[in-house]
Amino acid sequence: SLSATPVLTADGQYSGSMAIIADITERKRTEAALRKSEERFAGAFRSSPDAVTISRVQGGQFLEVNDGFERMSGYSRAEALGRSAEELGIWAEPANRAQMVQLLHQHGRVRDFETSLRRRSGEQVHALLSVELIELDGMPCMVVITRDITRRKQAETTLHRHTQRLEILHEVDRAILALRPPAEMAL
Repeated sequence: SLSATPVLTADGQYSGSMAIIADITERKRTEAALRKSEERFAGAFRSSPDAVTISRVQGGQFLEVNDGFERMSGYSRAEALGRSAEELGIWAEPANRAQMVQLLHQHGRVRDFETSLRRRSGEQVHALLSVELIELDGMPCMVVITRDITRRKQAETTLHRHTQRLEILHEVDRAILALRPPAEMAL
């Protein structure tokens, strides 16, 4: 970096220049590394199959959302930015957001917070949230990663029902065996 200014004599005549030269190589390297890091973060943010959002803690307005959010919620980025999940009706139970924020303030992060959300269509989604508290321009914000676990919950429910049926069949089988005369059991 070069900065030069003219040097004048007492009567205002030009007598030369004064220059300051600073080596900014390290600053340029740092700026380039920061740009590269931001590009990697932006790429990971955008391409995540999970919904990833950045929003204000106070009020919950979305500052950024990724493609996964658009797919999961049914709202476009343009529709979401500047609005909160509550305004969009995304929280099936709005009290769950308050609980999540309370946990966030207590621990600085939240892991595997299970809740129900609502798509734009009204369809309910079972979701698992992980949240990090961050600060952007002096404002408390949160990065929320939301994984749709609806299929997993449906599979768990189906498995539970099948397990209950098998237990009932096992009990019925044991009851039938208990009612049989001993001679039949020997055959």
